[in-house]
Amino acid sequence: MGAQGNDKYKINYILKEQINIMSNLTHEELYLIEKLKENGGKKNYKELQALCDEEFEGVKFGLKKLKEKTYIEFEDVIPGFSGEIELLQNNKIS
Repeated sequence: MGAQGNDKYKINYILKEQINIMSNLTHEELYLIEKLKENGGKKNYKELQALCDEEFEGVKFGLKKLKEKTYIEFEDVIPGFSGEIELLQNNKIS
């Protein structure tokens, strides 16, 4: 197997890993991640909620689930109104 074969193997591995990551997330969780990525991986809870209002309800629940899955970080169990939400696995999510 030449260099092209190795590259093809690496690409297939990366694609499978991405599918694995994404299959474990709900539409709402993916949307939250996308909004955080669009804003440099960090966003204030109040601003993030405003961005998601038209898409779905239950932003706090989605954020709590993402924190449990270690995709994001924020203080406390549920984010406060002025709390900062930070995306932790920005490099694993394309």
